[in-house]
Amino acid sequence: MFFRVEPFTPVGRLAHSSVLVGNKLYFFGGANNSGYCSNKVFYLDVSISFNSKVPPWVDLTQNAGIPFRSCWGTVSLNKKEPFIYLVES
Repeated sequence: MFFRVEPFTPVGRLAHSSVLVGNKLYFFGGANNSGYCSNKVFYLDVSISFNSKVPPWVDLTQNAGIPFRSCWGTVSLNKKEPFIYLVES
């Protein structure tokens, strides 16, 4: 069985939330140029060297997308338990 793997490059955005968990920088939601809020969740592993022109983004949206569209929210990390809280404004 073969699986087709597509590279993921997030579109430019503003109003997203982000948090560093260990060596992974996670990004949540955000708005594109037309003001559309997103439910995207993706991360960048900053523990490895990479070409800054083509960073190795990992898209988690299919399995861990936000169940709503988020812009201008904030995130908080619970270091005692494996939880990231997203607070939407």
